[in-house]
Amino acid sequence: MLVRELINILKNFPRKHIFTLFIGLILIISISLLGNIKFTEENQYSELTKSFSLSSLTDSYQIDIPPIEKEALIKRNDSLFTILNQLGVLQEDIIKLINSKNSSLLSKIEVGDKIKILMNDKGELLKLFYVDDIKSGIEAERNEDGYSISKYLSKIEKVKVFKHVIIEDSMYVSGLKENVPDSVLMDLAYINGWDIDFTHDIRKGDSYSIIYEEIIINGEKAIDGDILISEFNNRDKKFIAVRYDLDSKTSEYFNLDGQNVKKAFLRSPVKLSYISSKYNLNRRHPVLHTIRAHKGRLSTLKIMLLVTVIWINLALEQKLVVRSNKVKQLGM
Repeated sequence: MLVRELINILKNFPRKHIFTLFIGLILIISISLLGNIKFTEENQYSELTKSFSLSSLTDSYQIDIPPIEKEALIKRNDSLFTILNQLGVLQEDIIKLINSKNSSLLSKIEVGDKIKILMNDKGELLKLFYVDDIKSGIEAERNEDGYSISKYLSKIEKVKVFKHVIIEDSMYVSGLKENVPDSVLMDLAYINGWDIDFTHDIRKGDSYSIIYEEIIINGEKAIDGDILISEFNNRDKKFIAVRYDLDSKTSEYFNLDGQNVKKAFLRSPVKLSYISSKYNLNRRHPVLHTIRAHKGRLSTLKIMLLVTVIWINLALEQKLVVRSNKVKQLGM
């Protein structure tokens, strides 16, 4: 009776539910069987308990100390011996260097040149570089017999650098804020000085773009090179200058029409760097120490100063007074 009732119940029971119950029974039986199995030690990960040697960590290694780099600028009355002695090189090594073959190459050192050395912590000289100019020099390297001395040529590279500057206060100051080198700014002022008066024509919002060269020697920047192209926007006018080499020693700048940017006259004939005293109504007199208006400008141009000195000398030799007068209008 019970069997028949179960059969009738299963017949009326949904097939999906019967399938789910069947899968559940299989999972319960499999879990119970796996729980009774005992895993042996061979099935465990032996790598987790494997011993290894730490002898590689206890080995002693000798650390190489990098050489010490020093340099010195050659001054007046300096000699190779005194320079190396001041840099801390052993006197024995200095004597070996002087007595080495081709040491005559180091006998004519000049004021203003540089000497670079590599030495160890004991004061032994390993290498010496005498930088004659940016293109060449003299190298001395330590060997078993003393030092080998020879000339060398530097590896020179020219890298092009682009800068764009918007003028906020002045051409010079705004350029320095954008890390434009001083020498490049002076070249830019010279190139555009035929068309632009940098004293009166510059306005806030003007801009300029330049491409110039940097001279790289042995991987280090040495000097700033020439401007290759410049574009100056001043009062809605655009001035473009392109550098062209006429020969190996001469170069000029031309505009896009092929005309030389040089003209008969500069827009600002007096260089700003040579104006010593500007117009000032509240100027303090440098000698009398009183307030006296300065209604003019004083210039210290070298040519003007030279002419004045020659004129004064001639007047003194002939015991002649050319002129004696007070110029009150200029505060002098």
